[in-house]
Amino acid sequence: MDSGDAPENSNKRSDELTETLLACQSRILTLAEQHKGIVELEKLALKMVADVTSSEAAVVSEPAPAAPNASGQNPKPIPENKKVKQVLAAFLIASVTATALTTLSSEPSYADDLDSGVSFVDNFNSLDSIRWYISDGWANGDHQNCTWSKGATGISDDMLVLQFKQQTTADRNYACGEVQTYARFGYGVYEARIKTGSGSGLNAAFFTYIGPVHKKPHDEIDFEFLLKDTSKVQLNYYVGGSGGNEAFIPLEDTSDSGFNNYAFVWEPGQMHWYVNGNLVHQTSDTDVLPSNLQKIYFSLWGSDTFVDWMGPFSAPDEPVLMFVDRVAFTGFDEPCQFDGSVACNFEPAGN
Repeated sequence: MDSGDAPENSNKRSDELTETLLACQSRILTLAEQHKGIVELEKLALKMVADVTSSEAAVVSEPAPAAPNASGQNPKPIPENKKVKQVLAAFLIASVTATALTTLSSEPSYADDLDSGVSFVDNFNSLDSIRWYISDGWANGDHQNCTWSKGATGISDDMLVLQFKQQTTADRNYACGEVQTYARFGYGVYEARIKTGSGSGLNAAFFTYIGPVHKKPHDEIDFEFLLKDTSKVQLNYYVGGSGGNEAFIPLEDTSDSGFNNYAFVWEPGQMHWYVNGNLVHQTSDTDVLPSNLQKIYFSLWGSDTFVDWMGPFSAPDEPVLMFVDRVAFTGFDEPCQFDGSVACNFEPAGN
């Protein structure tokens, strides 16, 4: 019976409720800007659990002592109002979790759906743990000679810094950095201000992706810097796992000599790529284009096997760095968010 719970069991239950809530909290908060009601409910649940675990909880009445338990101890009953709060907290947690899971399971598939992530600008004064997930502890396949590592990802001088560096991991000799958004985004303007390092066999990338790991088709839109040659950038996109849409664009200023502004605009039936505000490539009206909401990624990694594409791998003497000074997503129904943004002058088709 609940009234026979010992104080230590009551505290354990409260701790378990708190752990359950906190486990849900990070994922729920990633929906904060889209689902305000969930966040408010989550905050209420958190407060209820805090009240439950507080040693200062008031006692409304003192029920009669319960019978001794199997250990022979005579446990103190849980105060009635504390039991009610525990039940309410558990109910709120269940409600929050169910609401969040319903939201996730019903997340729209197509980029023009209104549930796309909202417009934002991130100047990387810090690494926002609600917006960004740091890849850590795995590699994307045998072709990758480094392990994603939190230790290869950080903030320096108000910039995101990704590293490729020598570091022994479980099965590889190098560590590398990647971040990805929790939210998925659709049609709009994607922009980043980036400076890369250099080195044969290395790849630095600003791209969007969704795929089988997310139980979706593989759609992707890329800026990829093959650091064997920093005088150009490779553009590409995938639809349902099919690529073959590469275009190599020469850069006036090499990607490792200073910061350049890279942007792509994704709209129904058309995509455009820009470097430093200049249109450098676009798709044709007959091309089949990505249609699924995608996450935003930045990554820096190496390969021993992709020699024809990335060049023969050459072990760097010191860490190779990728700097991201700013990233932004601007929906077509939103005003441009900073001076010089491609979104300030772009007019989507049909407007």
